[in-house]
Amino acid sequence: MLGIRRREFITASSRDDRFTWRPWAWALCLWSVAWLPLILLSGFADLVNLIWLLVVSIPAFTAAVAFALIFFVVNLLRRRWRAATSIVVASITFALAVYVSREFHDELRWYVLRPYYVARIEKLPVVQAKFAASFGVAVWDGR
Repeated sequence: MLGIRRREFITASSRDDRFTWRPWAWALCLWSVAWLPLILLSGFADLVNLIWLLVVSIPAFTAAVAFALIFFVVNLLRRRWRAATSIVVASITFALAVYVSREFHDELRWYVLRPYYVARIEKLPVVQAKFAASFGVAVWDGR
């Protein structure tokens, strides 16, 4: 065939094509830096939460999408199918992680900030605990 060497026609991918851990590490770092603080700070400092969203999260998500698309196209042009698949699967997993952490943010905050909540509950006076129990509010005894 014109312009295609026999070796290129037979080889479907480049020699250095492999599944890579880098997109997974990028997704974990992006979730930890841009999304997790929004969950942990919600309800404590709404102004700080808004500033974090505007200054860190939105630019980080925008840059992440741009870099993922650039690296995906570069890997496709270099015929590195496994590396391109790693980027796609890591991006899909990141989107699912953001969705799940948004849906279950209360449970996530409880498990991460449990020592803080336990200390606050233990500092409550007995009168307040009995008052809260009289209105049907759950009072936790620490076990």
